[in-house]
Amino acid sequence: NIINTTKIVSYSEKTIATSEHMIDSLNNFLTLSKLDGVELKTMNTLKPFRSALEALIFSFEARAAIKNQGFYYKSNIKLDVSIRSDYECLKKIIFNLLENAIKYTQTEKAIYVTSDIEEKDFIFTVSDEGVGIANNELETIFSRFQQTEKNSESGGFGIGLSLVHELVTKMNGIVSVKSEV
Repeated sequence: NIINTTKIVSYSEKTIATSEHMIDSLNNFLTLSKLDGVELKTMNTLKPFRSALEALIFSFEARAAIKNQGFYYKSNIKLDVSIRSDYECLKKIIFNLLENAIKYTQTEKAIYVTSDIEEKDFIFTVSDEGVGIANNELETIFSRFQQTEKNSESGGFGIGLSLVHELVTKMNGIVSVKSEV
């Protein structure tokens, strides 16, 4: 029966998506737990950095397309640039930032991503046309297990941005947020 097969496929896809979300959340929680009192010492040379970065970023382009969102990326990083950093940490940071942008941006809206290297600093910016964050919630956005009032029904645990903050801080970086509601 075609109708039952279609329903089964639909339910299976939803179950897989939910399972992947739970696995990502659990991995973020475990990573966050491991970071307590630990210094990052792993440094890998990436060459070329831009192609590794873009492979990760472009994987999110398909996710945005599924939600019928615009996804625009611009890089000012030269193709031959290599950086000394922990790629797994950078990957988790970028993954969580882009995951949030897609999750909290409505259908038919856009996400803008830029990357650059200024002196020795890697600058990564994500902006979107999402729901925004109220001014009174901006201070706690990077706190563990905190979600904004608007996003508390999203099924998340408030781990992603706190993990981003912890990783960026341990890498001697700065993460900040600006929002308009």
